[in-house]
Amino acid sequence: MFANETQSPPGEGTPADEARLVVLVVDDEVWIAEELALGLEEAGMAVKIATSAVTAQAALAETADIGVVVTDIRMPGEDGLSLVRRLVMNRPETDAIETVVMTGHATIEDAVAAVRAGAFDFVRKPFTLDEMIAVVAAARSRAATKRQEARNRLQESRRLAAAEAEREEARARDPLTGLPNRAAFSARLAEMTVDAARDGSGMAVVAIDLDGFAALNEAGGSAVGDAILQTIGARLRQAAGAEWFVARIGSDEFAIASAACASQADALAVAERVRAAIEEPVPNPTGALRLTASIGVAHRATADRVALDDAALVAGSVARREGGSRCVLFTPAMQEAAERRLTVVRDLPHAVARQETAIYYQPIFNIADRRLLGFEALMRWRHPTLGFISPGEFIAIAEEGRVILDLGAWALRVAAAQAAQWGAGTTRDLYVTVNLSGRQIAEADMPGLFKATLEAEKLPAKALVAEVTETVALGPKAGEVVEAIRALGVRVALDDFGAGYSSLGVLGGLSVDTVKLDRALVMRVVTDTRERRLLTGLVATIHALGLKVVAEGIETDGQLQVVRQAGCEAAQGYLLGRPLTPAAATALVMAEG
Repeated sequence: MFANETQSPPGEGTPADEARLVVLVVDDEVWIAEELALGLEEAGMAVKIATSAVTAQAALAETADIGVVVTDIRMPGEDGLSLVRRLVMNRPETDAIETVVMTGHATIEDAVAAVRAGAFDFVRKPFTLDEMIAVVAAARSRAATKRQEARNRLQESRRLAAAEAEREEARARDPLTGLPNRAAFSARLAEMTVDAARDGSGMAVVAIDLDGFAALNEAGGSAVGDAILQTIGARLRQAAGAEWFVARIGSDEFAIASAACASQADALAVAERVRAAIEEPVPNPTGALRLTASIGVAHRATADRVALDDAALVAGSVARREGGSRCVLFTPAMQEAAERRLTVVRDLPHAVARQETAIYYQPIFNIADRRLLGFEALMRWRHPTLGFISPGEFIAIAEEGRVILDLGAWALRVAAAQAAQWGAGTTRDLYVTVNLSGRQIAEADMPGLFKATLEAEKLPAKALVAEVTETVALGPKAGEVVEAIRALGVRVALDDFGAGYSSLGVLGGLSVDTVKLDRALVMRVVTDTRERRLLTGLVATIHALGLKVVAEGIETDGQLQVVRQAGCEAAQGYLLGRPLTPAAATALVMAEG
């Protein structure tokens, strides 16, 4: 059978993986199989023998290192080609096998069939031993290469998967506290909801809002604020315990959740433990800081028709309204408010596209002669089922996410288009003021948006006024943004001055043109003589800084009289004019001439 019995030694430098691979010789003629095996062994290869497809399959099952199968085509039972097909199709790449087909009755059709079946090579009998050794050695080298390449791909795939898992973990973590972030909390909450529904276990969510954190952060700087948040995050993990999932879901907001909380009493007890931990003094180089928290607690037992996180937020808002530093348990009486909030959150992003929003215009008058000076643009939303929704309700929700960016940009475009229609800033020296939120200042290109809007409407810059609150104006990016807006010629007004702890000291550091006195301040001066004297001094100081003063919230003749005597030059409020539809505002402009 073998025409040439001379043998060539295996090549030097054979890879270790290749050297370990075993050759399986399959032939029903045992003497052929044995002679071929002997020749391959003398060439340095490990060899096994099988006399049928069945015994070949058994050998493959018990020996993982078989890398080459040399098989006769025609054998009793399953033929060699069928065996080749099964080896090629069903073998994982990391255990790749190359097959060499041999036959004494070779035809072109046999060769084509062997290649199509996946055979590495096709050898006719009789063959020389040198020829077979060379073919098998090449097949074994190819099998070793395939296995190594497959292992490399698998290793790279695992490395990439591990790297992606690390990136995913980083995306799900708050970098400051190391706690899961809002997205991770929402995902875990969804899992807990499914588990609790399946197992019938108790589930609870606790929403935590730090009271007065913004003031502490502003007074001490971001380094102090960051240290506070890190301390609070660590305390929450310890106070909540292992059964509770703890996350930071906002700048000064945290949340914890558990799918194994038996009762609302247990949930409230954990919340009180968390509150006590938060209110422990926080070490600080300039003296210990004390924080409180408004905490909302929701348990599945009493919040069965709304998401527990929404229910906890509703309860938390009640805690804030009641003065903070307390835990409030969500009750069925709060259900309607929670369902309303859920509807607002769901529908607000689509309100503009559905043409449910509108801009109303509240007139601003010169106090001395009641001449119309301009309007404040105010957003209104008529919901298809809830009716008119207060801006105080939906704007606050919009500012929790990026919805406010879209709403704010839309409001600016609409107000500017209306101002252009009125000829504001040209023959009619009118202006329209537009309110800006802190998120717009921090995340949107407001100077660019104002510039593009002015150009699109061919509107003079003096026709627009940007209104910002003191809190917004003192933000880390606000000074730069406000200066850029003013550089366009757009004036800036400081809104709600006197609503909280406003001080004259801040005015010197703010780049504004107008100060708008808050309605609460106006109401106080009517009934308090001392407050009136203070108001007069305040207005005089503002004027000394080169700024104009507008009194907001004028509802009575008495209030108008007081602010006139104090020196305010302009005012707005229900006494002078309620917010008007665009048509009504246009009629007022036309009437003014």
